[in-house]
Amino acid sequence: MDSSSTTRDRILDAADVLLQRLGPAKMGVVDVARSLGMSHANVYRHFGSKAALRDAVVERWLHKVSAPLAAIAHSDAEPPERLVAWLWALIHAKRRKVMDDPEMFATYHLMADCAIRSPGSSGRGSTPGSSARVTRTPLPERS
Repeated sequence: MDSSSTTRDRILDAADVLLQRLGPAKMGVVDVARSLGMSHANVYRHFGSKAALRDAVVERWLHKVSAPLAAIAHSDAEPPERLVAWLWALIHAKRRKVMDDPEMFATYHLMADCAIRSPGSSGRGSTPGSSARVTRTPLPERS
């Protein structure tokens, strides 16, 4: 792995932590740079804007969920079994995210809401006024 990829990953890791702690509206590129002991110009070298940085963090979050689902979708099982397995994997992955880290889920929900309100970005100029609610409802038994 070259140093550029390593720096990019370090920036994404720091942005991930700061998004959880500060939320998408308050986290800035300067905050990320300061937490890493680097200049904000270095962050901008890897990400052209705050929105691009947030988009990259969200893409990472989504990849963690979608990679296992892709493996199920491309398996050799029959289509009906793959669909059932895919849906259950998605339900369990999302439930785990909500139960294990409700603050992260709420942050992700806010960022997704921003993206919906402002297509093509992570919500530049729009910050939703509500946060995600987490409820603990038991899942039905898998047959």
